[in-house]
Amino acid sequence: LKLSSSSSSSSSSLSAGDYFLCGEVLAKESFSSKWMEALDWYQQAGEKGELLGFVRAGLLLASKLNDESPQVQQAQELLLRALEQVGGQELRGEAEALLGWIHLKFLAVRDPFRAVQLLRSSSSNGHAGALFLLACCHLRGAGVPTDEQEAETLLRSALDSWGVSSRKRSFSHTLWCISDIQFTLGQLYLHGCGDVQQDVSKGLTLLGAASEQKHAGATRLLADCFQAGRGCGRDDTKAASLRARATREEREKGTSPMSFLQ
Repeated sequence: LKLSSSSSSSSSSLSAGDYFLCGEVLAKESFSSKWMEALDWYQQAGEKGELLGFVRAGLLLASKLNDESPQVQQAQELLLRALEQVGGQELRGEAEALLGWIHLKFLAVRDPFRAVQLLRSSSSNGHAGALFLLACCHLRGAGVPTDEQEAETLLRSALDSWGVSSRKRSFSHTLWCISDIQFTLGQLYLHGCGDVQQDVSKGLTLLGAASEQKHAGATRLLADCFQAGRGCGRDDTKAASLRARATREEREKGTSPMSFLQ
């Protein structure tokens, strides 16, 4: 099968699953330059009844955009189409989590109250990403009153849910990682905030776990702890090494889709 946008428009005999599979192949990192073609295949898979195609298309498009991109609304519409037609809880939760993220991140469609609505619905089915984003809303007072204790509960639930949800068809793990959850909860324990008691040891453990997965923010915060001797012996050499590593991690991974939350 020739993977091109022209073949997608002419191969009417292909099934919805075939279209979706072609989108998957073209969306792989090694084919990143062909993401527009992947988008076309995904959309046509959705039109033929594979609603996951709409979800995947919305995710792919949103992950390529910035605040100034006029296509933000197109990504939103793709996910809304999936929500209108989908029946299964798992796929619905995925679409809701992604829509919530879009309503938090992109200025053109920013609506924290709608985001919280969507994230609550998604998190009720144990979607780790939705639990994480909802926790961030409670930490920042976005669409809900600030509540650090509720944020802690949600972050802990997100960590517990991660192992289960990561085995499902959750493509949004390309947006948020378990290290984002570990980093956010680690910061909360390291500093203590509101009704959440400070626990430097627990905070360092979580930051260390996130740093092992090349989370630059966690690595940099660990460097600060070694520099100040906070919860560990002061070690300027270790601090310098960690800062250098954080710089490399930032350069290698680029801007995180979650950086607007930090």
